[in-house]
Amino acid sequence: MSGRTITMISLLVLCATIAAGAQAVTITAGDGTIPAVDQTETFTIMVDEFPQGLLGFNITARLGDPSKAEIVGIILPHWPGSLEDVGPVPADSVWIKVFDYQDHVKPGQTDVILCTVQVRGDAPGTTTLELLVDKMNSDDLGSISPVLIPGTITIGSATIPTTSPSPTATVTTATTATTATTATTATTVPTTVPTTAP
Repeated sequence: MSGRTITMISLLVLCATIAAGAQAVTITAGDGTIPAVDQTETFTIMVDEFPQGLLGFNITARLGDPSKAEIVGIILPHWPGSLEDVGPVPADSVWIKVFDYQDHVKPGQTDVILCTVQVRGDAPGTTTLELLVDKMNSDDLGSISPVLIPGTITIGSATIPTTSPSPTATVTTATTATTATTATTATTVPTTVPTTAP
């Protein structure tokens, strides 16, 4: 076997190993409503499943429209033995780093909450809660390539435009009673009385 052939086989094996190590999972940002301006609500960041467990992650949560809301806090899962760090708040974009050194998230675990984002409403309207992943690894050091699904946050009650009903025209029908008068003309027929001669 030539050296060139061995090199090509080695490259193929390496590519297959890298492809096998890249795991696809789905991370979803929560949807919801903040009832009014200056109020705060929480929105979870959840992963559907970690087939090979989780070693750690570095993600960023950001608002699509910073004029509508602001991130005022990040609630971490506080897994025992994990290392955690977050960016400063309040902000429109916050990075979150967690390393699960004590294997809290095991292979095959589902519906894992990575963190909870606290958002304050600043103006009526809507904004997206978007995610960016800088790095995420499984317990076997494989790279995790997640599908990211943003959430939608509504600030203030959703207003449904209403149309005032048009005035209903009242149609009054005048009924005129018509009395048919039939004029009957009496005709007198002269009667001839026979006269007896004396």
